[in-house]
Amino acid sequence: MRPTTPIQPVAERVRELVRSWRGGQTPDAAAAVADPEVRARPTLVIDLAYEEFCLREAAGEKPDLSRFCARFDSLRSEIRDVLEGHRILTSRPDVLTQAPWPEVGDIWGELRFTRDLGRGAFARVYLVEDVSIGRPVVLKLSRRPSREGLSLGQVSHPHIVDVLWSRTLQGFHAVAMPFEATATLRRVIDAAYEGVARPRRVDRLIQAAGHDEAVPTRPSLLSVRQGYVSGVLRVAGKLAEALAHARSRGISHGDLKPTNVLIAPGGHPLLIDFNLATAAEDVASVVGGTVAYASPERLRAMLRPEVAVGDGEASDVYSFGLILHECLAGSLPFAPAQTDDVREAVQRAYDAREAFRPAPVPGAPRAASDLVRQCLTAAPGGRPTFREVADHLARYGRPQRRFSALAAVGLLMALLAGVTLAVTRPPKDPRTAEEFTARGRSFLAHGKTSAALADFQTAAELHPAGREVATLAFALSLAAQHETAWAKSEEAVKTFALREPWVLNNWAANLVAARHNSPVEMAQAVLLLDEALERDPDSRAIHYNRAMARFWADRNVINRMLPDERCLEDITAVMAGGRVTAALSLDAARLYAAVPGGANAGRAVHYAAEAIRLGTDRTAVIKHPHLKHRLTPADVAFLHSIPQGTAAADVDLRWISPFAS
Repeated sequence: MRPTTPIQPVAERVRELVRSWRGGQTPDAAAAVADPEVRARPTLVIDLAYEEFCLREAAGEKPDLSRFCARFDSLRSEIRDVLEGHRILTSRPDVLTQAPWPEVGDIWGELRFTRDLGRGAFARVYLVEDVSIGRPVVLKLSRRPSREGLSLGQVSHPHIVDVLWSRTLQGFHAVAMPFEATATLRRVIDAAYEGVARPRRVDRLIQAAGHDEAVPTRPSLLSVRQGYVSGVLRVAGKLAEALAHARSRGISHGDLKPTNVLIAPGGHPLLIDFNLATAAEDVASVVGGTVAYASPERLRAMLRPEVAVGDGEASDVYSFGLILHECLAGSLPFAPAQTDDVREAVQRAYDAREAFRPAPVPGAPRAASDLVRQCLTAAPGGRPTFREVADHLARYGRPQRRFSALAAVGLLMALLAGVTLAVTRPPKDPRTAEEFTARGRSFLAHGKTSAALADFQTAAELHPAGREVATLAFALSLAAQHETAWAKSEEAVKTFALREPWVLNNWAANLVAARHNSPVEMAQAVLLLDEALERDPDSRAIHYNRAMARFWADRNVINRMLPDERCLEDITAVMAGGRVTAALSLDAARLYAAVPGGANAGRAVHYAAEAIRLGTDRTAVIKHPHLKHRLTPADVAFLHSIPQGTAAADVDLRWISPFAS
């Protein structure tokens, strides 16, 4: 939870303490951090550690980085990143701007700095209020040139932080992003392993991710009862999906490390800082932990600028493998280079990788350990792609269906008897309800909805039971006969007590399609979908339909939209759960546009842009009744700059087939 003590008085006490140190008092940041109010503010802890380190250097000391940082528990890695960057800054000041950092309370034009969120080697991150639009945004200021806005502006993904704008500001390279999370994976790993050899449950990770009421809520990715390893692999899978998506747009990250991954409440990973994507390499770019997570080919390019990195994805996969190893084991497979010389640190890291032979990850399941070993293969061509990594990890973190002993015995007997297992062809001249259902299913598979509907109607008449009636309702849904489909779904539930998730979902989806102007019907749809999600919490269709039902649920007498803001939780789960289409992107845009506050307006614009890229007509997007009154002139100009994609066939996510359950 966020501390309840206002930050300003605590920050003022810290500033007074720093002034006393500069006046001659012996600096001791670790003692100051004993104050629980200070300890609760990570940025203040980092400030104090940095100030002590600089003062001790100025006094002629040369503090050992490892011993110095070890005094600060779960923040030791972040502090080390800052101090390593400080040493580079003092050795190469020519590559950096010397503009003073802003303070909380400062106003730069239309931006008012309200909170200090974090800092790294050459960058600081603030929460600022854009007074021109009344929207809080995250502002990253960097002392070195950045291509992050250019890179991130080309992708849109639920696990990649959007870029609202990127420009030079007061001598800094500035990137504005929605406020999505406050904890980095670096902080989460350190907190998870604090005081234990290995966490047992993922609740440590969830607690470390924290909660901030200013951050938009998402459905939790993890369960507090989930095992730690299972939770880590679920998070890693989402991260791999984001990197695979970026790669499909021709973009590699170039600087993967735990400080460049945010962990939102509930465990959602969010990629940031594509700062080295497509950028040239040199030793001056080696900052804040980059060496520790760099691939052999990237380190070689740092040592010899004339040598290209090669395949950027393969290099990122290596870094991903190191991150996954650290999440699973609590440490990297290499010891950090104990030297203050940047080039020597790179050389030692390169030598360590050349001599490294991947071994099983201590305590990790064999499949996960094998994946890490594949990612850390020395030859770039021998590593998997991120698409392959994501597919491998997709099996983790979700409940697995059990294969019953009876089914296993039946399968074994069939094999021993030489029986060929094959899909039975539907009869040409069906007579029973089962045969009509089988032929109707075949018709559906070949796109013959009308013929399938006739067969399902006959099956329901021959055998008026719950499944047959609900299957008929499904076919009616596909034929856009929503009123009749709704009635048949209700019959299956109320008359035949068939309350399976697919039946409840399809009933609710037809209510939304036929009666979205009725708040009472929408409230009923939400209740049906709540029940369905209790039984099938990972269903994209159910989340989608509940998002739309909540969206339509609250309308007042003058027909003004007042959507239930929880619809954003569901649409976020949908966008994170699989393929994103033009129709889904447009739905996400109008839902975010309808709910005021926070980063919602920015997300609406980015999903609108994604809808255009995927083929929705630009004019239809800009003039959509749920968007046109929410878009600013700048938003419209931005949407006009998006390349118009080619329309493709969209998948209707609303319905769940009875043959898939």
